[in-house]
Amino acid sequence: MKQIELLAPAGNKKSFISAINAGANAVYISGKLYGARKYAANFTKEEIKELIEYAHLRNVKVFVTINTIIFEEEISGLFEYADYLVRNYVDALIIQDIGIIEEFCKRYPDTEMHASTQMNAYNLEQVKYLKTIGVSRVILARETSIIDIKKIKNEVDIDIEVFIHGALCVSYSGNCLFSYFNGGRSGNRGECAQPCRLEYSLLKDKSDTGKKGYLMSTKDLLTINSINDIVEAGALSLKIEGRMKKPSYVISTVRAYKAALENKNNRSFDVNKRIKELKLAFNREYTKGYILNEKPYNINNSYRPNHQGIEVGTVLKNKNGKVTIKLNDTLRVGDGIRIIGKKDIGGVVSRILIDKEKVASANKSDIITIDMLGKIDNGSKVMKTMDKIIESESINYLSESYKLVPLNISLKCKLDEPISVTVKSPNKEIIELNSDYIIQQAKNKSQSVEMIEKQFSKFGTTIYYVNKITSDIDEMIFIPNSAINDLRRSVIERLDRKAISRKEPRIISVNHNQLDIRNQSNISVKVETIEQYNACKELDVKCIFPSMNLNVNEDNIYSNRIIKNYKKMNDYKNVIINDYGGICLIENDRFINANYHMNISNSYSLYYLFNRGIKTVCLSLESTLDNTKQIVNQFKKNYKTKPNLEVLIYGKVDNMISKYCPITKSVGVNRLNCDLCVKNQYSLRNDSEQEFPLIRDTHCNIRVLSDKIINKVSEIDKYQRIGVENFRVEFTNESPNEVKTVIKSVKRRFE
Repeated sequence: MKQIELLAPAGNKKSFISAINAGANAVYISGKLYGARKYAANFTKEEIKELIEYAHLRNVKVFVTINTIIFEEEISGLFEYADYLVRNYVDALIIQDIGIIEEFCKRYPDTEMHASTQMNAYNLEQVKYLKTIGVSRVILARETSIIDIKKIKNEVDIDIEVFIHGALCVSYSGNCLFSYFNGGRSGNRGECAQPCRLEYSLLKDKSDTGKKGYLMSTKDLLTINSINDIVEAGALSLKIEGRMKKPSYVISTVRAYKAALENKNNRSFDVNKRIKELKLAFNREYTKGYILNEKPYNINNSYRPNHQGIEVGTVLKNKNGKVTIKLNDTLRVGDGIRIIGKKDIGGVVSRILIDKEKVASANKSDIITIDMLGKIDNGSKVMKTMDKIIESESINYLSESYKLVPLNISLKCKLDEPISVTVKSPNKEIIELNSDYIIQQAKNKSQSVEMIEKQFSKFGTTIYYVNKITSDIDEMIFIPNSAINDLRRSVIERLDRKAISRKEPRIISVNHNQLDIRNQSNISVKVETIEQYNACKELDVKCIFPSMNLNVNEDNIYSNRIIKNYKKMNDYKNVIINDYGGICLIENDRFINANYHMNISNSYSLYYLFNRGIKTVCLSLESTLDNTKQIVNQFKKNYKTKPNLEVLIYGKVDNMISKYCPITKSVGVNRLNCDLCVKNQYSLRNDSEQEFPLIRDTHCNIRVLSDKIINKVSEIDKYQRIGVENFRVEFTNESPNEVKTVIKSVKRRFE
């Protein structure tokens, strides 16, 4: 049975060391490129090599993220980078791109490939597909409940990884373009500007409802109370979010969850104490998350999007920079605080007075005075955002020579024989060595057992320490310290060698099949209302893909973004799929179109989809005209045929799709399937007066539309010149007249 893995984040070296010293079984990091946290410090190739060796010495694994979509011009550099990581014994690569992960499964057969949560695996068909292409582990979407985890694990023999703590994306991962469409910083490229954390007003039919706040900002995930339920559901790896967080956060989270795992049946485990420490490390308030069946309307913290800390008191009065506070928890000099009123004021406590006397700390019910400049209202909450004691304790975990690897040692010292030592390490390695020195009889005073054991136990600044030592030592013998030291050094060298030794991983050049692709020229139109459908019929549109919500007589169907049951599409001849789970529909000459939501942006992803039987691929909305040209040229060069590509030329596209609904939360309905979004048109408006319509998908998911319309009708000829012959038009909430105007403009381009 595999060991349950606690997986910690590290965006810099201090966090990496802290994660290991605090007890993580594995650490995930990123290089300077290809990682979904571009603005963390991250690591060079050479630094990653050093970190891998550092971790392996301590029996800890290292996973490196390549969890962005990959553009064509990056392919050669990516392969060189991945080859380097594999040659230097990286334990796993975490991948988002659908084609790259399949290529890497074949290219690196001895290295684990993990499907990133950016691949948005949330159902059985997706996980089955990932298993068939050779993926070792799937990091499930955060929307996956433990009930679904159990079902998936029962059906598929694959390692399951889940997030257990930290920040949550409000969007289904890998399905968010909010930052990209509003500022050009792509979340799929590690550049997310987090527009979901900004303030919005809720509009109803263009009128302000008066509901304003951080309406899309999620609370942080906390599962420490139910960690054993998650393990029992089948999760092997428990992942902590936070590559942008400071080392003290990494230390607190790893220690807390490590203790929870090790003390699951120990009633003395103080979970409330651990939760308090976690809150002080970082929190936006907590939710148990969708993994533990949290209701969507409880995911949001509309009050504020940043670190909350814990409440420690209330302001009684403020005069001339002297703030009087009644405490409901401990506060110390050196603690960080934020006073929340009409305006937040924060700082570090430099002095505490009780009855005009200086004190180092104060406790619950004390009335204290601190120095704090600024306008502070009576009744304001005082939040502790940093605990001096916790921060100072964290320093111990920053040392590279932290004693981490315990050894059980057995010494045998017999007259006229060499010193014999047997060493057992936590990873079950057993080392048996004999000294070159032959033990002699003592001429004067003999060494005691305690003296010999103490001398052998001096592991100094190495990573090893003696957990237990037993010995069988003759009396009246003499062993020089140099002989003991030499033997101990040999033990250390052997332990180091065993810890970092690995079988050299294979790197295989993959041969690709020749493809038989039947190119076609087509204009397809997606509709979401019966009025749009009828308007298209009036204009004799040949290829209409109705939404799954429409009941019309067509052979075509456009699948929903989030889908639980693909069997509903078996009755249709032509299907547009939005995720790789839909590949299960390829049978009986069914025409399957892979949609732009699958983030296809390079020739390798095209190859593997066409090789599976996909007929047409609609490229990622982030694929520029230049990248599309490079894809076509490289594909023709590699496979001697032209790819059957499609490009979206008109549409009110989604910024994101979310299980959370800002309407129900803001209005206070607090239930699923309330139908408010059907009865009226709601939208979000930011401080820049941009409006983002809210439209329901199936399963009460909410689509947040872009405020901009993609319109590339005038660029059709440019795409035709580079080899694209299929074009998509998508309608969402357009009127029949708007539909007709767009269709007519498209048709004119082909006259």
